[in-house]
Amino acid sequence: MKAALAAAYVDESQTKFFAGVKSHKWPEGRRDGGNVYWYIEDLDAALDRLKPESVRTDDGGWGDYLGKA
Repeated sequence: MKAALAAAYVDESQTKFFAGVKSHKWPEGRRDGGNVYWYIEDLDAALDRLKPESVRTDDGGWGDYLGKA
């Protein structure tokens, strides 16, 4: 996804998102020619790192659904 959608996905403005990329809060985008794209899996991993340790799960977030949480 391009920057505008990636910023919206993590609920930040583009300016704040780019600042987060610079500070390594968010992953760097990947170049494809003249375009830069962010993979949803990379953004999800970054969001998971922001969670408190007590909230993290190793089941990909399906624990609630599967009744294991």
